[in-house]
Amino acid sequence: MHKNDVFGLGLSILEIATLRDSVELIDWERYSIKSSVMQVRIDFAKSLYGDFFGEILQNMLGITESERSSFSELLSLLLPYQEGIITGVGFD
Repeated sequence: MHKNDVFGLGLSILEIATLRDSVELIDWERYSIKSSVMQVRIDFAKSLYGDFFGEILQNMLGITESERSSFSELLSLLLPYQEGIITGVGFD
């Protein structure tokens, strides 16, 4: 698994969370991500699901690989909250 896979999963989660297509985030003429549009979308998801969710998305959707978490780094971030994530306790 690579950080590109983390980005792809992050985009999928962002689509599900916001019910908005990721195609709107792509500048097809420059073959790049519209980072300002993506940040607005992440902030919207954060307003719906909380700061923790927004931070995880932010970690997954870093534009450059150096800004993006690996799967093992994500696991380290999420593992302490495993029970709360499963039960929903503490994530309102």
